[in-house]
Amino acid sequence: MVHMISGIITTEGNKNISNVYSRLTCNRDRSSGSRFLGEYKWSNEYVDYKRINHSLKTVRENVPEGTVGFS
Repeated sequence: MVHMISGIITTEGNKNISNVYSRLTCNRDRSSGSRFLGEYKWSNEYVDYKRINHSLKTVRENVPEGTVGFS
């Protein structure tokens, strides 16, 4: 997943599996990425839940209580 996200970020122009995998420095077969994206049961609610909880946890751990979190 990390390699795929890196490829998405560094790929310019049309972002399809072939272009993304051509940017990767690891030797991955693009069919594995296609299968992962096509067969995995993605849940937007779960992703949003995880993203929001991660953000709240980061704020709790890094912002002193009683402050607004920035100067």
